Amino acid sequence: MIVKIQNTFKFKKLLKKQTLIPFIMRKLILLSVLLIFACSKGDSLNEETGQTIILTLDNVSSNTVINNVWTEENINLSFVSTTADDYCGTGNSTFGVEATFVWLYPSRLSVDLQNLQSIQRVEVDINDWCNTDCTEAFLIDSSGVIKNNAGNTLIQSAETLIIENPSEGPLSELAISSCEGQIHEVRIYTL
Repeated sequence: MIVKIQNTFKFKKLLKKQTLIPFIMRKLILLSVLLIFACSKGDSLNEETGQTIILTLDNVSSNTVINNVWTEENINLSFVSTTADDYCGTGNSTFGVEATFVWLYPSRLSVDLQNLQSIQRVEVDINDWCNTDCTEAFLIDSSGVIKNNAGNTLIQSAETLIIENPSEGPLSELAISSCEGQIHEVRIYTL
């Protein structure tokens, strides 16, 4: 009789372990799913509060001349002369306008950022026809200091230049220059 009671006790103990482990595993899985959901929910909320401004450069007037300002998405743009910071040197401004992009050969496209706050980064879709670092994009602050820049690494291939604003401090301009390159789209990401 004592043997039977011990075996029954061992059986009940084993039964508890077998039901306890799946119970704990189910709880851990549930907690993991809730944690993942909470984290992803937080990320999407952050994206919803941020803003992405897309400048397509579609329909720029073919009558545009140097220093002539046009507006897209409430942002002023203009073709201006190159500076000493540009690969092609100073004082050049030859550009072309196509239906869905602009040519710089050589020239500088100036994008006025003064009315935008908390810019995180800017992306510029390009196709360079010159050389590496021949097409460049510069983030410039209000005192004219270049805060960050990026240049092309591919030639005769589509590429996206990504320029971070590490401090997220105020910026006055995005300057895009090239000796011979196409600018297809600009995306500005803000908080």
